[in-house]
Amino acid sequence: MDIDFVVTWVDGADPEWLKQKREYQVNQVAQMSLEEESKQFREWDTIRSLLSILYILMMILC
Repeated sequence: MDIDFVVTWVDGADPEWLKQKREYQVNQVAQMSLEEESKQFREWDTIRSLLSILYILMMILC
């Protein structure tokens, strides 16, 4: 069985990404400091959890 998937992921703590994101925001989030914004948009190890689940599914299905 072949399984294909695509994961789109952005490191929400990346300073370069945050800088570019702010250029397109017009609400009050754009006025936050990096520290305030990092508290609002945290990385919860989502990618690690997803990969763990996919690994388990592959072991079960293959």
